[in-house]
Amino acid sequence: MEKTYQQKYYEKNKARRKSESSAYAKANGNKSQRKWSKKWRARLKQAVFEILGKECSICGFSDIRALQVDHIKGNGSRERKKLSGNYYKFILGDVVSNPNKYQTLCANCNWIKRSENDENRKVGNL
Repeated sequence: MEKTYQQKYYEKNKARRKSESSAYAKANGNKSQRKWSKKWRARLKQAVFEILGKECSICGFSDIRALQVDHIKGNGSRERKKLSGNYYKFILGDVVSNPNKYQTLCANCNWIKRSENDENRKVGNL
């Protein structure tokens, strides 16, 4: 499989980007980077839930802090293992092209669904 432009650029400029990042962190502290990253992830998460819905599909819970993206057919862990980087960035692109593949669930309903469908093989059913 041919590498994308971004992958080639990253590999070619890895040392320069790392030194620039370190210099920025020393000058500005890591707090500014973490603050920016947190806002960026929150915007991505918000965009995903704008498409999927802002409440649990089962119980109607609507506090975004506890909402999760659920793979309707239960293959989310395999998908996450293939990814590197931000999960919501990938999901946002995939949700636009395959909206029927995902649903919004609260954390409780998501864990209950995983247990009932035996999707959590490490813990198993209680």
